Amino acid sequence: MEGTPESSKMVFDVYVYNAPIERPYVKAFINCINVKSNCAVLLLTTYGGSPDEAYWLAKSLQDTYESFELWVVDKCKSAGSLVALGAHSIAMGPIGELGPLDLQLPRTPEVGKNNSVLDVANALSTIRQQTYIAFDQYLASLVGAKLETETAGKLASSMAVGLFSELVKQLDPISIGEVDRSISIAVKYAEKLNAKFANLKPFALKALLTGYPSHGFVVDANDVVGLFHRVRMLDQADISFLLSHEGLMVYDPLFQNGQMYICKLERQFEKVQHITEKHDKVVSINK
Repeated sequence: MEGTPESSKMVFDVYVYNAPIERPYVKAFINCINVKSNCAVLLLTTYGGSPDEAYWLAKSLQDTYESFELWVVDKCKSAGSLVALGAHSIAMGPIGELGPLDLQLPRTPEVGKNNSVLDVANALSTIRQQTYIAFDQYLASLVGAKLETETAGKLASSMAVGLFSELVKQLDPISIGEVDRSISIAVKYAEKLNAKFANLKPFALKALLTGYPSHGFVVDANDVVGLFHRVRMLDQADISFLLSHEGLMVYDPLFQNGQMYICKLERQFEKVQHITEKHDKVVSINK
């Protein structure tokens, strides 16, 4: 590590990734890694992408550096949250947000969009809950009508199942299997990435997988503090650095051609962390 807090100075390699987490972009990112320090910062803005590529994105920094800090200044969703599990620490901006570990399933070609794992899981959960509610209501009504409890129970069960049977038939068993497989993939990658720095709190993985109701749900700084051990807010020096680089403040992860900015900083360890720019360059990545 170049410098210590006692020597008042540390050097960080800083990478800015603003693109989908897909093979062309991640491959280009890995090729752009230029080690000048033992520590790195990754400023990641994305709506997500492939969990496999998210793993390689985080793993490449884990294997190259003694530690890396993730800066979240805007949307860092889905597979981006998976990358967060591989970081030593997380720094949140005022509107920075992670999202649930909600991998996307392919929909039918005519729809042309992806299906959220949470969509299918929530559908199953809703049907199960409503079936129980219907059973309880039918049972109370039948017992109130003076039927014997055993007879009322059987009849209420049959009525509740019949009420939702047509809806259950519309569920695709292949999609249900894909949900289980996708959750297993997310869990395994999360465990592998968290193993090095162990920044994830107990039970936080379950919360990220099933604790939020939708794919786009905002997991803000307050939530992140409850999920990870080492979290801080970006300080004024960090924000001043971002504002001094106009390109870094243009966040649009949906654009066609991803961009990555690579620069090296020095950070002073004093009463307030101070960032000094050393050099930077811009790399445009085309699919």
